[in-house]
Amino acid sequence: MMIRRFIVFAREPRQWAMLIAPFVNVVSYIILMSTLIIAVVGQQSNYTKTIIRDFTAYFFPFLLLLGFCTSSGIYMIISLYDKEKKMRQYMFLSGVGPFSYYLGLYAADFLLFLITMSIFGGSVFLFQLKIYTSQIFEFGLLMLSFGAVLIPFTYLFQHWFKNSDSAFRFIGLYYLLLGMLVPSLLAIIFGIATMSVKGVEIARAICFFFDPFFTFYEGVSNLIIVYISEKFFPDN
Repeated sequence: MMIRRFIVFAREPRQWAMLIAPFVNVVSYIILMSTLIIAVVGQQSNYTKTIIRDFTAYFFPFLLLLGFCTSSGIYMIISLYDKEKKMRQYMFLSGVGPFSYYLGLYAADFLLFLITMSIFGGSVFLFQLKIYTSQIFEFGLLMLSFGAVLIPFTYLFQHWFKNSDSAFRFIGLYYLLLGMLVPSLLAIIFGIATMSVKGVEIARAICFFFDPFFTFYEGVSNLIIVYISEKFFPDN
């Protein structure tokens, strides 16, 4: 199943497009911010470069989340394709049970995620984002744990789509709603209902339980808080 997964991946241009989608978001943002900041400051000095790096570092969690939302459909294309072509039934009849099928698929997809993770890790050093390079072990652990949950989480939602084409087009939108808007709406609703900060914390706890995107975003954002605390408030 792993070998077949990589053969299909190599032959499918849209899967390559989804694999590089997160990096396109990050690079496009950095180019846009660099242009705006240089236009305002008027020169490409070391001070300007520092501002660009700081902006990139602080918005990096959002960019990561946006990238994975728009590219996570890659993890359900194969299973949907097998469903469309009746390949899954043939494999089951030939002795490949559901557990073996999804285990092999999961292993192959996790290797694809490791490729994405490795390039993101390299970009952290390339862009000199000290917030993450100084906490690279924690950052890597967050990425690994997120990938381990994201892939089976995506498998669960394959039943929302009739075919791989619709999944390719709409999974990003659904994940943006689920991963970004739902937590915010829950926090507002619980906060208004209880008229207290406790209601907001209850909503956050619920999101931590069922929403890996929210958990990942909060985890990476917490790295920023830790970095700022250690740099500017070392005695606190």
